Amino acid sequence: MADMNYSSTNDHTSSDEHVPLLVKPEVMLKPPEIGTCTKVFLAFSVYTNGAKLLSTSQPAGSLSCVHGVRFLSMTWVVLGHSFAFPLISAANLYPYAQEMLPRWTFQGIVNASISVDSFFVLSGLLVAYLSLKEMKKKGGKINWFLFYFHRFWR
Repeated sequence: MADMNYSSTNDHTSSDEHVPLLVKPEVMLKPPEIGTCTKVFLAFSVYTNGAKLLSTSQPAGSLSCVHGVRFLSMTWVVLGHSFAFPLISAANLYPYAQEMLPRWTFQGIVNASISVDSFFVLSGLLVAYLSLKEMKKKGGKINWFLFYFHRFWR
């Protein structure tokens, strides 16, 4: 029988775990830089934007309960607008109003103009929260010029 030389595969070190098997590290190419045209296409990418929109990860310090209030407010505004805009061109508004206004289920649509106020409440809550966070970082002081400039810019 021929003398076969077998070597053990168990004698490698832990540093070998990060070395590629097929390509030497000095030969590996760095990934190409992303150009402006590619960045523009990625800005409108359904895959990239969908992954960001459908992500459920929350950064530390975020107020996650605000997202639910914002969703309910937004759907209420959309519901109100979806009923209000067709009524502008309706010829038979009076019979429709006589039939729908007494219903208690229609009151959410009739009072949809109040739904905008919830956005004002959310805006005030977030401004106060972020301002207090900033004041905590800077020892109770705030740059009022930058504060109002940022509010104006937004």
